[in-house]
Amino acid sequence: MTPRPKRADYIGQAVAMMHGAVADWLGTDGLTDQEKTDLFAALEWSSDGYKAASELDRRSWVPDSELVGILDGFSTYTAQREAWRDWRANNTSDLDPLAPAVGDVVRVNIRGAVEAGEVVSVDDDVAQCTVFFPQMGHVREGIGTKGRIFGWEDLLR
Repeated sequence: MTPRPKRADYIGQAVAMMHGAVADWLGTDGLTDQEKTDLFAALEWSSDGYKAASELDRRSWVPDSELVGILDGFSTYTAQREAWRDWRANNTSDLDPLAPAVGDVVRVNIRGAVEAGEVVSVDDDVAQCTVFFPQMGHVREGIGTKGRIFGWEDLLR
């Protein structure tokens, strides 16, 4: 099984996908290595186009509303889900045997301690599940944390 894509992997894919639109905005045929680095840094922790443009502004770019619109078309969450969906599809034979069911009691390593919890939801698209740990103060109803999300590959067998 190949490793689950990390944040840098899917941010890098997003930079590659935006390459043409940002180069057009810059009025060039392509992006320099420095421009790609700047774009990666701007997208890495930004939640919207305005915040990404603000990061580019700190890097001596002169963003305008058109660039904000281009950057707004990117979603870290969507990029992550797409990368993880592709990874899931490419590792089906390795991941299917690991799939838990709602109600299963699973064990996970949390900060060096093995904890047991109950699977309360399964996201088959990206091979993840939410695990409920009452010993961590999780709640089933009302306000509070309902569980922690784990990749199937992180569940201890």
